[in-house]
Amino acid sequence: TITSDISRITDVTLELKGVTTPDENGSTKTTRLEVGQDTSGLVDAVKGFVEAYNTMMAKVELVTDNGGDLDGETSLTSITRTLRNYVTTSNSSNDGAFKHLAQIGISTGKADANSLSDDISSLKFDESAFLKATGI
Repeated sequence: TITSDISRITDVTLELKGVTTPDENGSTKTTRLEVGQDTSGLVDAVKGFVEAYNTMMAKVELVTDNGGDLDGETSLTSITRTLRNYVTTSNSSNDGAFKHLAQIGISTGKADANSLSDDISSLKFDESAFLKATGI
């Protein structure tokens, strides 16, 4: 049993009796077992969320636009406004370290004098900012 009060355990050797790996000559050699966190799964999940959000918002905009099949449908536009509000404003109801998605690399485009054509209604994912903020 290995117990630690910290989040990292280092310099531990684990021997699994009966587990061997033969080399090309039939001799046994040392087998190395590494345990680590799968960060790619988390990054893929966040990318999937951002893509699904953007796809949904684009479709809603298409069907509710002037002349669209659901032009003037206030319930649908209200839902999208609420969702946009959730992803762009502060979440003060949690006790976590992050209050804004932008703190972990999920944000809208930033329109300024140099980039007025940027799409600020969709989300962008900055993977390096995410990895840095989450420490993974």
